Amino acid sequence: MVQNGQVLGTTPFEMDVNAGEKPNLTLRRESFEDKNVQIEAGSGKKVFTFSLKPKS
Repeated sequence: MVQNGQVLGTTPFEMDVNAGEKPNLTLRRESFEDKNVQIEAGSGKKVFTFSLKPKS
């Protein structure tokens, strides 16, 4: 998991996000396409699940 070019860690990953923040993250795995996602803290959602597509 990458944010602003900095590797944050691997999944599963816990992240503190303040209300109103919407961090942009890039999910990256070898042999898969990168996936850019935005997490919205105020959505009430606490667990996010994403799927990555294999590279062609």
